[in-house]
Amino acid sequence: MQYTIDNTLARAGELVGEFERRIGDVEPMERGIAISEALFVFATVADLKPRRILESGRALGQSTYLLGRAFPDTAIISIEANADHPDAGPALQRLRGLSNVECLFGNSRVLLPRLTRPGDVVIIDGPKWFRALKLAYTVMRRRQPALVFIHDCERGTPFRRFVERRIPWSFFSDDHRFVQQYCRLDRYLGDAELRRWSDPDHRPRDESYAGTFGCIPARPGFPGLGAMLRVSGARIAANVAKSVTKRTITAPASRQRAAHPRRRDGTASPGAGASS
Repeated sequence: MQYTIDNTLARAGELVGEFERRIGDVEPMERGIAISEALFVFATVADLKPRRILESGRALGQSTYLLGRAFPDTAIISIEANADHPDAGPALQRLRGLSNVECLFGNSRVLLPRLTRPGDVVIIDGPKWFRALKLAYTVMRRRQPALVFIHDCERGTPFRRFVERRIPWSFFSDDHRFVQQYCRLDRYLGDAELRRWSDPDHRPRDESYAGTFGCIPARPGFPGLGAMLRVSGARIAANVAKSVTKRTITAPASRQRAAHPRRRDGTASPGAGASS
């Protein structure tokens, strides 16, 4: 079975009416996937007819709720890290009416590789970025899911560039053709914002739409050991770059203190700030 953005676009056009019927009138939430992003997942996996979808990262349960409604005959297994988090109770309350949804608590880096079976669909919305990709690689190596979706693949980020370069068969929900047609589902954005994204001549060229899902279809032999090492190296490099950026931001104040030494009484020493 081929998974490409072109196939997703074709199936979305055929299935959007059924998708809207299934999800009904869903209340938008500031934190959670956009409704158009749920259609992206729905259209991509529709022909697979997955028996199970495993989700890492539930928060307030918006994505879990949309999945449960869109896939009523599919078991949705959702993992969230902390049962004591303020989001946990409201999410469980919201999801309790969906009999196909099972909510678990624990470390997804342990549970997800243990629970996934060959042919499952995996959605990772926590951990984020390179940690998410490392988890995806681990699950793909051990359990052979059909596809992995990773949320927060924003355009222009080091993480997105890495995925595009290292996994060239991946594709994304911020594809301009998809957004242009289906941003209308995200009515909470308001008319002006929706017109901006749906206008092919004036749409933003360098921005991601919503959180952005990246889809990684399984490939035989992928990921190998080299891919695992590269994503670990990329994560280290990203952390180093982030640390350097933080130091650069704080450096001017440090240099100013060095250029203007103080006496113990708090007054500037003689000549402080004089040019040499």
